[in-house]
Amino acid sequence: MFIPLYYVINSKNYSSFRPNYLTSKQAIEMKKPVETVSNSEIYELDRGTASPREKARRLKILTDNGTPYQSYAKRVGPGLEGISIELKRLIDRKITPALQENIGAILDKRFPEVYCDVRVYPNSQDEEIFSIDEENGWNDDNLHVLVNFVVSIPEDDSLDSMARATLLSFFQKADDWTASDPKISKLKKKLKLYDLLNIDVISEAMGNLPFNDFDVAEYPGFNLEIDCDGVIETKFSKLKVAALGPEILSKRIGLKTPLELKTVTPKNAKKEVPVVIAKLLDALGVPNIDPSKLKKTDNLYALCGYQDKTCLSLTKSFTMHFDVLTIIGAKEIISLENAVDFAIETLEMREDD
Repeated sequence: MFIPLYYVINSKNYSSFRPNYLTSKQAIEMKKPVETVSNSEIYELDRGTASPREKARRLKILTDNGTPYQSYAKRVGPGLEGISIELKRLIDRKITPALQENIGAILDKRFPEVYCDVRVYPNSQDEEIFSIDEENGWNDDNLHVLVNFVVSIPEDDSLDSMARATLLSFFQKADDWTASDPKISKLKKKLKLYDLLNIDVISEAMGNLPFNDFDVAEYPGFNLEIDCDGVIETKFSKLKVAALGPEILSKRIGLKTPLELKTVTPKNAKKEVPVVIAKLLDALGVPNIDPSKLKKTDNLYALCGYQDKTCLSLTKSFTMHFDVLTIIGAKEIISLENAVDFAIETLEMREDD
C-alpha cells in the first residue's frame, strides 16, 4: 500500500526546491562554474514542451556535463511508464474532458485546448539515481507523481502565471484568491475537480496497479504534484498524442495466417496467452495482431490504440475466458505480463483444488 507523503499544486514555471541534474560532487570537482539543468527542466524535456531554443540549450549542457539526455521511458523503465499510462488513463476519463469543456470559461477563451500529461519519477536528487541499476534497483524510498495540464498557446499569446494559477485553483478545495471572482468560484464548485484528482484518489489507484520491475514494498511512499504547462498551438496535437504513451500497436500487427486457439495450461501460458489476447483484440475490432510480436511489457491499453472502452472490454473478456467474473483484492491487469501471471495463478489454484 502506498503512503501519500505530500501534495503540491505548483503555480511556478520551475519549482525552486527541485534538485539539480548535476550532482554536487561533480560540480565541486569542476575547475570552473558550470551550468546545470534542474529536474523540473528535465521533466519539461520529457513532455516536449520546452521551446526549440531552450531544448537545444539544455541538451547541450547535459551533454557537456557528461550526462546526455535519455528519454523518459529509458530512464524509468517499463514499470513506471506503465503506471504513468494508467494514471493518465484514469484522469482522461472524467477530469480532462471536464477541463476541455470548460477551458474557455476558465481561461477567458485565451487557450482553446488542454490535455493531461502524467509522469511518475523516483523522487531522487540527481539523474544518475533515477536510472535503473540492475544490481541495486532504485536508490530511493518514494515516488513523485507529476500531473501536468498542458494548454494550447496561440502564436500571439503566452502562458502567464495568472492563467496557470487560475487553472490550478480548480484542484484546491479551500478558498483562495479566485474566491473574489464569482464566475470562477461558481464553476469550481460546479465541477468539483478537487474531489476527482487529489492525493487520496491517486493513492487508491496506485494501490491497485502492478509494478513489474521493482519491489513495491521497498517504495511505500509517494507525493503528488499538479502543475500547468503550455505549448505552441502548432505542436499541440502531436504532443497530445505523444502524452498517451508509446505507439506500439502498429509494431505488433503482421498476422498472416488464422490463429489456432489452444487450451491454456500453466506450462504453456507464456506462449498461449498472447494468442488469446490477439484473438480477443480481433473480436474487438483490432485485427491482425501477431502474438509472436507481443512483448511481456506491452501495455494492454496501448495495444488497444489507447481506446479506454476497448481495453476495458479486453480485460473483462480475458478474465471471463478463464471463467473469472470479478477479481477481488488482486492487482489490475495492465500488461501482457500481468495477463500471463493471472492465467497461471488461476489455473494453478484450480489444479490445487
